[in-house]
Amino acid sequence: MAAEGKAGWTLEYTSLKSFTYPMPETRFFHAGVNLYKFKIKYGNTISINSNLDENIVSKELQNAIRVVLGNLDNLCPFTTEHLIIFPYLHKWERVSDLKFMHGNEFLTPYPFVCTIYVELNSSKQNKCEDEGEYRDFCNSVSIAS
Repeated sequence: MAAEGKAGWTLEYTSLKSFTYPMPETRFFHAGVNLYKFKIKYGNTISINSNLDENIVSKELQNAIRVVLGNLDNLCPFTTEHLIIFPYLHKWERVSDLKFMHGNEFLTPYPFVCTIYVELNSSKQNKCEDEGEYRDFCNSVSIAS
């Protein structure tokens, strides 16, 4: 499954520096001429149970970033095999004052910061075996009025 960004960027073919799991970090990703700012924060369950393999976390975070980029207009929590991802958007303050370049090309920053809170998925039964890489909580939770 090659998840493509709006400008044809694929994270699969991009070599990423390892994530600083379990320490929070800020990352910038660009897709064509678009630039996205991501803040990655880990919850208490990650800090307590830090024996999770960093390569597994890195792979699942890359997939989670793909999912977030593909669903910016309709974000909701989802799971991977080992993680629960809570994505949020908030206004990127003063982004209009900043200029970004990659090579000789100016990049257009996305006006929101993508913050993802990462928790440990301790309940393996939450993973849908036939639904691919992640489970969409928006389609599995009913809210009573």
